[in-house]
Amino acid sequence: MRIALLGWDLDREAVDAVSRLGADVVAFTRWFPDEPEREAHAGWMEMRCPHQLGGGPIEEALAFGVGVVRTASTSGLGFGFDVVHAMDWRSRPAAGELASRSEAVLSAVDQAADEEVE
Repeated sequence: MRIALLGWDLDREAVDAVSRLGADVVAFTRWFPDEPEREAHAGWMEMRCPHQLGGGPIEEALAFGVGVVRTASTSGLGFGFDVVHAMDWRSRPAAGELASRSEAVLSAVDQAADEEVE
């Protein structure tokens, strides 16, 4: 099973827990200067996705979605995920964009993703 976990601020403990179940896990999160865009961890891959900054929180969340799709496309990872999971509200648009291009049988949103937009 191939799982995409998307988080604006990645919960690495949660990603570690999922990867220990034996799934092929790719975690997508934001990129910051001086950080690698791709980083291998024990049992999972972290992909940091450059995206357009500026505007309000909603505009940045939408831009993160574009960045995730671009990263999946250009990195060679592709879109073949069985599960696409948004770990917070800011990653919902990205999860939707990735799931729409995947053969995902499950697209899920964490309950904590129901936070209000600041």
